Amino acid sequence: TFQCLWEDTSAKTSMATMEKLSGIAQAGRAQLMRRVSVVMERPGVQGVTRGLRFVFAPVIAVGSGYSALAAQAPFTTGFITTGVKTTAADAFAQLVVEGKEKIDWKRNAMFTSFGFFYLGGFQYYLYNVQLVLE
Repeated sequence: TFQCLWEDTSAKTSMATMEKLSGIAQAGRAQLMRRVSVVMERPGVQGVTRGLRFVFAPVIAVGSGYSALAAQAPFTTGFITTGVKTTAADAFAQLVVEGKEKIDWKRNAMFTSFGFFYLGGFQYYLYNVQLVLE
C-alpha cells in the first residue's frame, strides 16, 4: 500500500543522502556565483551595484540582525514574529478586504493570540522539537 511504501522510503533516507543533496546545492550555488561575478565585473554594472548597496543597506542590516536573533533565540523570535504577522494580517483584512472604518480590537486580539500560541508556540514545538526527537 501507499502508507507502507512511504514508511519504507522515509526509513531509507539517510544522512549520506542529505549530504549528497547538500553538495549538489552547494555546487549549484558556486556555479551561479561564478556567473554573477562575471556580469558584476562589467564597468557599467559596478556603479549600479554601489547605488543598490547604499539603498538596500538598511534592509540588509535589519535582515542580518533578525537572522542573528533567530539563531540565538529561535523560539522567542518565532513566537513574536508569528504574533506580529497575524496581527498585521487581521488588521489588513479588516481595513482593506472588508472595508471597515475601524479595527475590531477584540477580534484582532483573538487573532494575535492564535498567532502567538498556535503558530509561534505549538507549531515550533511540533516541527522543531517533536520531529527532532523522533
